[in-house]
Amino acid sequence: QPPDWELFHGIREEVNAGISDIPIQNANQGLYPNCGTSRDYGYGVMGFPTFTFETDDDQFFPGTFEDVNERLGEELDVMRYLIDNIWYWRARLVLDSFELDDETVNFEVSNLGRASTSNASLQYLIDDEVVWESDNFIINATSSTRVSTSGFDFDSGGDWRFSYQKRVVDSAMWVNESVDVGEYELGFFAQSLATLVWALQIGIIPLLAICFAFWWAREEMPLEIHEEIPLEAELLD
Repeated sequence: QPPDWELFHGIREEVNAGISDIPIQNANQGLYPNCGTSRDYGYGVMGFPTFTFETDDDQFFPGTFEDVNERLGEELDVMRYLIDNIWYWRARLVLDSFELDDETVNFEVSNLGRASTSNASLQYLIDDEVVWESDNFIINATSSTRVSTSGFDFDSGGDWRFSYQKRVVDSAMWVNESVDVGEYELGFFAQSLATLVWALQIGIIPLLAICFAFWWAREEMPLEIHEEIPLEAELLD
C-alpha cells in the first residue's frame, strides 16, 4: 500500500460511512488506490491521490445481483466526493504561533490537510535568498507540532515561508508558502547592531557641531575674507 496509507484509510472510512458501501481495498474489488506498478502513473509529479474504479464484468450480464446503473451511480457519488474535497488530499501547514527568544525561534504549526509531510521547515529569506532555516520536522495529518531552532540573528525586513512536500511520497511536489509571523523582537546581536547604527547616525550631528566649534575658535576671522595688505615700494631713479 502507499506510504501515505492513512489518507486512503480515512477516505475509505468516510466513504463507507456516509456515501457508499463500495469496497475500497484491493484490486478488482470496487474502488482501490493505485499502488505498486501503478504508483508512478497514479501520483505523477502533481502528487494527488488517485483511484481506479473497478466494475466486475459479471455485472454486465443478465441476472446479476446489482444493476450496473446503480453501481455506476454510486461510483459517481464517490468521484464527486473526491473532487469536492481535493483541498484536503495533501498537507496544509498553517502557522499557529511564533516567538523569538533572543536567538531561538519558537513556533507552532498545524496541518489542516489529511496527508502527512516530512522534511518540512520554516525559512527566512532576504532578497529571495534563504539565510536561515529551522530544523526539519515531521507533522502528521490533522495534527500540530512545536519546533524550536536557534541561530537566528538577522535584521527584520525579510520574508518567512514554509517549505515542504504536499505528501510523503517521493513524487509529491515541493511547495514554498509565505507565512505572516506578525511582530517580533530582534535577537541581542541584531538589536546591538541596530542600536550602534542608530547611535552613529544620531551622534554624527553633535560630533560635527563640536568639530565646527573647534574650527571656529581657532580662526580669528572665520567668515571674513582677509584684505590684502598693500606692499610699499620705493621708486628708484
